[in-house]
Amino acid sequence: LEKARDSGALVASAPIHLIQETGAEHGFLLFQAVYEGGGVPATVEERRPPLRGFAVGVFRLRNVIDAALSSFPTAGLDLYLLDDNAPAAEQLLYAHMSRSRPEPGTDPGDPLAVEPFDQRLPFRVANQTWTLLVRPTPGVLATLRSRHATTTAAAVLALALSAAGFLLVLGRSAQR
Repeated sequence: LEKARDSGALVASAPIHLIQETGAEHGFLLFQAVYEGGGVPATVEERRPPLRGFAVGVFRLRNVIDAALSSFPTAGLDLYLLDDNAPAAEQLLYAHMSRSRPEPGTDPGDPLAVEPFDQRLPFRVANQTWTLLVRPTPGVLATLRSRHATTTAAAVLALALSAAGFLLVLGRSAQR
């Protein structure tokens, strides 16, 4: 709250466990200071006296990501959301396994490991830096490897562009 008050900017919490959750799902909070007169005073000293309160948004990551994915083709792609600021053991915020996996729940591997066709797309949510990791499933990789190198490069480019489109949708959802 102090950072939101003093900066006048939208501030995101680090990922948290929401009290209403029974599992290990993550959420986050967004804070925006509200000042008398509606504007943001120019300096920290000028911001403190007219502070009237805060607008707070509570977001469950699963809901934000599922809404963004509803119009995004994810067949053949596993998606991971990583918190770049967290220790390695705590970086995984969300995992979305491809609907085209032959067996639901198949171990997708370590999202922190570097795989040849991974696409890592860092983005910001207010003051937090997260990364969307897009990883083709083994079935997609087998198809890619069996085709000509140009086709493989085009497919990887298409995956990257699809992931970039997803990031745009996710960023817009988080800003609302």
